[in-house]
Amino acid sequence: MTHRDNFHIKDFVKLLLNPTLNIRLELENSYFDFCLPKTEKKLYSHTKYQEALRFIANKETMESYHNIIDFILCESFPELKNPCFNFYNNKGNTFKEQTPKNIIESYDRVLSEVVLEMILILFENKINKWDYITETLNVLLLIL
Repeated sequence: MTHRDNFHIKDFVKLLLNPTLNIRLELENSYFDFCLPKTEKKLYSHTKYQEALRFIANKETMESYHNIIDFILCESFPELKNPCFNFYNNKGNTFKEQTPKNIIESYDRVLSEVVLEMILILFENKINKWDYITETLNVLLLIL
């Protein structure tokens, strides 16, 4: 068993406590299985997103996920929580294995272009309520 096999969100939260870190985590056992390249690139290329997440996200909720991408997508789209936790409990496949490529690309686009930017806006306005993100996404889905 490698160090990476034991690396979970708790370790990520500890790393986030150091705001000078600019990290790209290579985690195994991710429900989203590195299928969201735009989101990952944007999140890990700028510490401002990591700092904003630290401010907005509930630490206990974050720690229930294996990595930060799983957290962001499941908390933004609650309908993905059950499949994610089923995967963690060896009762399901990864998102990539069960979702068409065009749907994956849509989620990646929404996360990278909308959710990460909303996280920054909430952080800049000192609002630490993740519910604003899910509520906004629900309105956007109704419009689209």
